[in-house]
Amino acid sequence: MAWGDPYIALVDESEVFDPSVHCRFDLEVERVEFGVDSEDEFATFTIDVKPPTGGAYAPGKKTWAYLSYPHPNGTIYLLGKGKVDAFPLGGDPDSATLVFKCAPSDWQAAQLALLQTTKSEPHWDDVLVAPDSRDDPTEILDGQSRVIAFHPATHAVELHDIFGVGLDVIDFGDEWYDDSLSAELTGPAITEVEVEVTAAWKQQLKGTVFAAAAVTSAFGGTPSTLTPEDFENRWPRVGDGIANANGYTVRSSRLTRAYPVGAPEKAGPFSGSSDHYQYITDSNLTAKEARDVELDIAYFDHDLSLSWEAEQARREVVKIILRSGVQDTSLGNGGRQKIAVDCQDVTVDYQTPEWQPSTYYAVGALVRQGSANWRRAVAGVSDATWSNDFTSFDMGTFPPTLVQNWNREPSDQSPIGGIHNDRYLPTVRGHQTLLAAAFKGRAILADSMRNGRITVEVPLEVAIAAGLWIGKVARFSIPEGRLAIEGSYVQGKVVSYKMIISADDSDHTCSITIACALGSDKSTVAPVGTVSGTLTGEAWDVVALPSIAALLPRPMAVGGIVRARVEHAFNDQVAYVDAHDYDPPAGRTDDDATDPSKLLSDVPTNLILDLVSLASEDEMILETEIVSSIPFEGPKQIDLGGT
Repeated sequence: MAWGDPYIALVDESEVFDPSVHCRFDLEVERVEFGVDSEDEFATFTIDVKPPTGGAYAPGKKTWAYLSYPHPNGTIYLLGKGKVDAFPLGGDPDSATLVFKCAPSDWQAAQLALLQTTKSEPHWDDVLVAPDSRDDPTEILDGQSRVIAFHPATHAVELHDIFGVGLDVIDFGDEWYDDSLSAELTGPAITEVEVEVTAAWKQQLKGTVFAAAAVTSAFGGTPSTLTPEDFENRWPRVGDGIANANGYTVRSSRLTRAYPVGAPEKAGPFSGSSDHYQYITDSNLTAKEARDVELDIAYFDHDLSLSWEAEQARREVVKIILRSGVQDTSLGNGGRQKIAVDCQDVTVDYQTPEWQPSTYYAVGALVRQGSANWRRAVAGVSDATWSNDFTSFDMGTFPPTLVQNWNREPSDQSPIGGIHNDRYLPTVRGHQTLLAAAFKGRAILADSMRNGRITVEVPLEVAIAAGLWIGKVARFSIPEGRLAIEGSYVQGKVVSYKMIISADDSDHTCSITIACALGSDKSTVAPVGTVSGTLTGEAWDVVALPSIAALLPRPMAVGGIVRARVEHAFNDQVAYVDAHDYDPPAGRTDDDATDPSKLLSDVPTNLILDLVSLASEDEMILETEIVSSIPFEGPKQIDLGGT
């Protein structure tokens, strides 16, 4: 078979390949090695040439080259387009080696643009990636079981499944050199992966306790007392904290005198000394005797409400056990591999824009300010500060009326939906996170399952005509007894290849290595009620997790009134004065100690609110373990007879 010499045309990157223009010998080539060492690398072509002359960066020196080859079938095949990656400065007077990398100048932007389109798939969840790494190709690829590949000739960027799903299959049949066969298992496949997912945040609650009804109940009706001034002084005022309960503040307060129709106005009579009550006497002003005394009863209308705020640290830990459907190769158990995945702060809302000053907001516009979302109620341009913009005066009325421009939303667009929520992973949104974390485990199982390596040499002209590169699946027929396998063939994604072309026709070879998966190829279906996903849509490719929606966390304490108590209520005051007033027969003759009006200072009416404690625990933890509802089976690309 007659082979021609490979063409090397030095070009500008922007040039488009044209066989009539670029089939030339800009360099004298002695030998070409073309291929790729690993599926996640760029293809290169290395050529042995006469040592170059002139400066490596001399103006006008072209650093791009087309490598093409005249096939014996008469077709010119473009093998690669590359830029000089290693440029020799000299040393050997007879030979030099140039290495061209087949990577476009914009490869980073091109691969990122392609990867961004995969963020809608089940393997991806922002919650599992730090904000500053969400455009990192490594992070986006994690969990995909795919590799980025640039075609060596066209530089088209593609995303390839590591099993080769969707790629063209080159069936070499028995067109390979028998003495070149090399086959091995790189090690026992992993049988299980444990993925531990942790979410942690601080739950924050706030609310209002309306205490008026409890106060009325504690008094047994309208509050009444014989010590009104003291009662008024003790009544909670707006802004006051409640001394025996941290986290509570008086939100509203009202206490006004009331005059219930038909209610008694006086309490008594009580006994008082005529020394103090001389005006209550007969004509004998000198006689020291007991006098009947009545005291005024005060009644009050009231209203009282309390605002409260509380916070509680929470942590959820879910362990996911993913099982592999890999064949039993009898080479030992690959065991269980463990990985840990931490969620970012699930209370952070990255979707809702922050409030901005001097910005026009239409009615219904949603912004984020502080730890809450707010919706615009009145269209207009925002003020310089949030506090000034929150309310404004409507100058169209007289007098001008105060208008609230923003209304607080009960939830936000954070993953958890608002800091008031007490659980994340058991929610619908949380199950997305669990599934994405499970796909990280699936990627480990898939990579471990692809542990069969087959290397063979094939006729170079067949490989070139078939368009061999790492974006292909290769299939080989295996003669009986040649490998310890069941069946008559193996296939797998091309992970490396090397073509060698000599100008003197002495060395024309092509070596190919494929990775074969030892899956079961069993068809699986996600059971009803599970959370599931697939990357390839193949029958053997399903990840299904049981739902944990029924898992309920222990609730944190919320504000409330345990009970309202009245200390020294009206009846208690009456009883106390009765028991201690002026009574000479009983020996109570001390005018000061038995004065009814002074006795009331011992028993002032006081309202006591026993409130629910808002003290938080160090951390509330919700833990569970779930096992994948079905194994990840994977494809059977080589059959070792396992079950």
